[in-house]
Amino acid sequence: MRPNVKSFRKSGTDYSLAEIRKARAAYLGKISLLDELLGRIVDALKKRGTWDNTILCFTADHGLTVGEHNSIAKGHFWEEVSRIPMLMRIPGVTDGGQQTDALAQLIDLYPTLLNAVGGKVSPHVRGRSLLPALRKTSSRTPVRNAAFCEISHDRTLDYMAVTQRFKWFTHRGQEHLYDLQSDPCEQSNLIESGDHQQIATQLRDRLRKFLMTEQLNYSEGYRPLAERIRKTESMKE
Repeated sequence: MRPNVKSFRKSGTDYSLAEIRKARAAYLGKISLLDELLGRIVDALKKRGTWDNTILCFTADHGLTVGEHNSIAKGHFWEEVSRIPMLMRIPGVTDGGQQTDALAQLIDLYPTLLNAVGGKVSPHVRGRSLLPALRKTSSRTPVRNAAFCEISHDRTLDYMAVTQRFKWFTHRGQEHLYDLQSDPCEQSNLIESGDHQQIATQLRDRLRKFLMTEQLNYSEGYRPLAERIRKTESMKE
């Protein structure tokens, strides 16, 4: 088990290390089942003769803590929850076994798949195509310098901003900051560290920029009533 797994008590239940091991075994068993079922899909595509012109993408909406951070749940920004699998096979673009540490978000899947089949992305889409990071060249290009998440808790939103090295997030009114390079299990919160205040400020500002520039603009294309009336009147003339 990971170093951040310890026995704990929550919601009136005692989770001993033995109980956590059982829960982890069940969780890994479910993942093994999914792996087998995905293998059946791949075998069926090959038998049907469509494997070489089929794009395959395997991902998830979130992960799960299974004993880490005194928790067996989702709804948090720990790495076990927010870092999810994203496996892609695009004929002519990717090679088997190829890996990239480029940051990605689920909203990037739509433009990626659309670009892969030669389609054109709608203007309002805020996701970014991951093709530059997937192409089988030695100079794969990251498409993001930060990734973002949000979770609703008690009618308020908590946010996360993460770069290749640092992660900042809020959880029920408390701020967290972790150095994922030196502390991959997120055991030392650096938010009060004087040496890391600039990093925290940079990530807060990066989140603000994302919220101001990359979120959906639901009023895009809206024309005031007076303008629409004027246009209607001019058409009558």
